[in-house]
Amino acid sequence: VYIMAATNRREILDPAITRPGRLETILYVGLPENQDRVAILNALTKKKTRPDFASDVSFEKLSENCEGYSGADLRALVTKASEMAFSESILKSSCDLKVNMKHFTHAMTSMRQSVEGKEKKRYEKMRQKIMVNESQNQVQVQVDQSNESKVESDDEEMIEKSDDVEMTEKSM
Repeated sequence: VYIMAATNRREILDPAITRPGRLETILYVGLPENQDRVAILNALTKKKTRPDFASDVSFEKLSENCEGYSGADLRALVTKASEMAFSESILKSSCDLKVNMKHFTHAMTSMRQSVEGKEKKRYEKMRQKIMVNESQNQVQVQVDQSNESKVESDDEEMIEKSDDVEMTEKSM
């Protein structure tokens, strides 16, 4: 059984919850890269089947314009563009309900990213701190493994010496 938790505010977590044996492994998951945003958009829209999209919609182009958007931001963008397409079809009394690239463009101007400015800097500091802690943990693991190897080799030497002493005593 694995238990996972997510937070944007790691600094306010009680240290008791992050000690070994509890939620000890910390992974930093940053904002999605370009190809990740394309994959998220495809997942959110079931590969452009919900809602219906016009042929001019390109998730690759859209993704390039969505630098810094989180998965939740992308969901909000799809929802907003869909609402705009729906409103437009009602105003035109049309049954042609397809989301066009213009709906996405307009939706992007009416909403903003959830992670900007100070938040991005705070996340970057958090990422660097986690990376430093992770590298320190790796060094500690290497030291521990080295110490274990040394202890094992020392134990083997002691066994060999005791065998030599026994052989010497028997030969006398």
